Amino acid sequence: MDLLTRLEIQSGMVLLVRDDSKRPVALIAMYGGYPNQFESPWMKQFAMGIEQRWEKVWRLSQ
Repeated sequence: MDLLTRLEIQSGMVLLVRDDSKRPVALIAMYGGYPNQFESPWMKQFAMGIEQRWEKVWRLSQ
């Protein structure tokens, strides 16, 4: 049995955090227990908000 099956992971999404030069500085991985959990327009908007917030945190920390 593979790890994803044992953890009951059905879906996943990776968010890319970029600096001001658009270079990637971090990845945020999110996993869900339901198929297509991150496919709805609401979840896509939520993910974009998380990316933007973490990019702001990165800028403020530099």
